[in-house]
Amino acid sequence: MRSRSKQPNTLPLWEFIALLWIIEIVDQVLFNGQLDGFGLQPGNWNHWEGILFMPFLHADFYHLLNNSVGLAIFGTLLITRSWNDLYYASIGAILGCSLAVMFLGEPGSVHIGASGLVFGWWSFLIARAFYQRNFQSILIAIFVIVFFGGMIYSILPGEEAISWQGHFGGAIGGVIGAKLMKNKFR
Repeated sequence: MRSRSKQPNTLPLWEFIALLWIIEIVDQVLFNGQLDGFGLQPGNWNHWEGILFMPFLHADFYHLLNNSVGLAIFGTLLITRSWNDLYYASIGAILGCSLAVMFLGEPGSVHIGASGLVFGWWSFLIARAFYQRNFQSILIAIFVIVFFGGMIYSILPGEEAISWQGHFGGAIGGVIGAKLMKNKFR
């Protein structure tokens, strides 16, 4: 009798991405994009709920499409090993992104989008190879660097409408998440 290898359950990841699309449709159709005001506001220490809302809000469908592609690819790569990887990468990305936006963001601006998660997951996949040094992690990191290495340019100041602070913080958080993952499962 042959045993089949267990495939990772990606359904919760796809449900999360579907939820982002539902929220954006509701925001655009019913609220004319006004929900975006609930994003994270740099320096506004009375508006912490923006940390929770920021990844769920997007400027438009193009913005959401770009983040959805990154979430789908990097999320799937993360859970090929375990859901713990997705957990650590997400916590690191959310914390890093939020802190960077709060301290480095332009006061009076509102930051929205799941790109902090995307950059956290991206950097986690690369850093995991450095910290864990196993064949699968190294192979995934090479794939990520070859096909998505250009993302590094989005963590530096550039376009005014793009939150480089969120990208930068998310990426740093992903690296920290990979380091914590290594220490926990050493």
